[in-house]
Amino acid sequence: MKKKILYLVHSIDTEGPLNQNSQNYKNYKSEIKRLYGNYNKKIKKKVEKLFKTKLRTLTIGSKKDLLKNIDFIGTKKFRSQILDSFRGPWIYNWFVLDHYKWKGKNPRKRILGKNKIFDLYKSLLNKKDFKKDGFCFHYHPKPLSEDYHRCGSTISNNNDLITKLSELLIDRTYFPNCFRAGHVTERFDLHIFLEQWIPFDYSNNSYRVSNAQSTAPRFGDWRYASKTWIPYNPDFYDYQKKGQCKRLIARSLPIYDRNYAITSEDIAQAFNEASKNGKALLSFFGHDFRDMKLELKIIQDLILKVSQKYPKVKIKYSNAVNAIRSVCNLKKRKFKLDAYIKKNKYSYPKLYIKSNNEIFGIQPFLAIKFKKKCYWQNLDFEKKNVWSYLFDEHNLLLKDVSELSIAANSKYGQTIILKYFKKKNKFKKMIVNN
Repeated sequence: MKKKILYLVHSIDTEGPLNQNSQNYKNYKSEIKRLYGNYNKKIKKKVEKLFKTKLRTLTIGSKKDLLKNIDFIGTKKFRSQILDSFRGPWIYNWFVLDHYKWKGKNPRKRILGKNKIFDLYKSLLNKKDFKKDGFCFHYHPKPLSEDYHRCGSTISNNNDLITKLSELLIDRTYFPNCFRAGHVTERFDLHIFLEQWIPFDYSNNSYRVSNAQSTAPRFGDWRYASKTWIPYNPDFYDYQKKGQCKRLIARSLPIYDRNYAITSEDIAQAFNEASKNGKALLSFFGHDFRDMKLELKIIQDLILKVSQKYPKVKIKYSNAVNAIRSVCNLKKRKFKLDAYIKKNKYSYPKLYIKSNNEIFGIQPFLAIKFKKKCYWQNLDFEKKNVWSYLFDEHNLLLKDVSELSIAANSKYGQTIILKYFKKKNKFKKMIVNN
């Protein structure tokens, strides 16, 4: 008999410490108006209760306290308090966000600067106890106010997202294969952007209908998305519907949130689906500026309680990428990506990129550094699995390029990065996310 396995994915949006303006919460009126737009006794009571919870009052406001908290929950001893069915310790998935170059206010004193949060977590993952954790990408669409404590819902009217990915590829030799949208805010423009390059998406925040969900959405609109614990391929025109796109979208619910928190009913549904289908993926998320010890206790207590009713279902802690691979039965295929720049005295230099088989998306991601700034550039299609880019005076000459890197993902989520060394006119290949 085949094992019935429920894969658990604990996602953490890593935004760094957040300053909490007030710890006494005596004046609720302005906050109620901000959150709910009106003021009455029923809502006042709800917000008062919310603000008095431990998770709300224990917001982490300094880098020192943040690192202390992460170091504590990251130890093998802490992770091994409750092992999975295969004797494996708890696994975290760090979805990393960096804020910089916006022109608005920063009242919550976020850590700002290029790669500041990225470098903090990348250094953590070099530690022995963090080796099996997932390292993924998180992004907040830039609001028109450009305030750092706000979140927009549009990526198309600025180059913020594509510039960040170009900078990560050039400066940190990193390109994501797994993503979570900030405030779970995904709209058509982001949907199509992800479909070009990033194969795994944990943004689906579709929960059971409640009063909060009956109103028009402000941030993530997942009202009509799949409510099962099996990832799905979205439709081209509507990311909430199942369709023929390549990307796989997984459902993930908050451990703690203003409007909704994952319940024992949600978890029982995941166990039931694993029991019927043989596999399912239960994903839940929190934030690094919360007390993660307390969040972990909340979710573990719920899972342990429900699991007693499903003794035949095995639990496996997993990183986000491996969970989708396993539940969706993705097969690993040989994936090659190579590039070279052809030079001769009769024409302009031309970059060629070749793959041995179909990549995820339309084209590899080409990032170029020019005059100390990073840019993404479109490629031309030569033939199947072959792309090119011409360096000429109409756009950019090769002699003016200071750095150049290329990245592509396979449908399995394997990432290949090619870094160009100008003096030798050669590319160095790095294969990650095996």
